[in-house]
Formats: sequence, structure tokens, C-alpha cells
Amino acid sequence: MSRNQIPDQMTAVVLDSYAGVEALRVEKRLVPKPGDNEVLVKVAASPINPSDLAFLEGLYGFKKQTPVVPGFEGSGTVVAVGRGMMGRYLQGKRVACISQDKGDGVWAEYMVTSTGYALPLDQSVSLEQGAMSADNPLTAIAFMEIAKKG
Repeated sequence: MSRNQIPDQMTAVVLDSYAGVEALRVEKRLVPKPGDNEVLVKVAASPINPSDLAFLEGLYGFKKQTPVVPGFEGSGTVVAVGRGMMGRYLQGKRVACISQDKGDGVWAEYMVTSTGYALPLDQSVSLEQGAMSADNPLTAIAFMEIAKKG
């Protein structure tokens, strides 16, 4: 997809305050542009994880300035890239993507993330599976560690 095929606006879920799901709304926003060593992902799928729910309540390990697009992980296709060799490598690839600790998350039609947070997906992995390949496994590992401790 060339830059001129990317719309100017997108639909996004926005969190206005850390008051839970009641503080969510859907709005039109400008499609973000990737900076150096960043990529723009056309989002295909994004789960709602326990960490996302904690974030909506302000109970996660950090808070972002609101209003903000939530969502820690997802998947999609890299449709534009900023300057940098890794971005050029990822151009056009299907990726699992993780939101950065600053700025917007994945619950939108498009999201920008660091090239290090865009993980190429093997063709055997669906976009739905790829959307749950970063945060969910770490949550499962944490649950197992808690269970081992009794």
C-alpha cells in the first residue's frame, strides 16, 4: 500500500480518563505518521487482555497521558515506514505489533510502533493468532510462576 492509499483519518477507540470502560469512546483521528525507526501498521486484529483492562482502570504499571488509544498488542500489515533500514525490511510484511510505552496503542485502524515492536509473522500464523503472540504468552508465564509459588 503506498502512502497515497492511506486515508487521512481513521477510526479509533479512545480512553478519556482512567475510569474503566465507561471512559472509552470511538472517534475519528488523523492517521499517524511513522518517525525514524518506526512503522505504520494497518491493524487487522487486537485482543482485549487482562493487562488492557487494568490499563483502562489506571492499575497497570504505567499511565499514558489521556486521551489515548489503548491496546497493548495486535497484528496487521506494515503500510508505511519512517527512515531506517529495519522499516524498509518490514514494509509490506504481516506483523505482530506491540504498542510503545508512550503514545497511542493498537485499538485503532492504524498504529505506529517502533521497528523493534513489529515482529514479522510466518505465513503459517494467522493475523488473529499473531495478534495474541506477545502479551498473552507473557501473561501465561506470569500465571505459571504465581501458581508454582502456591
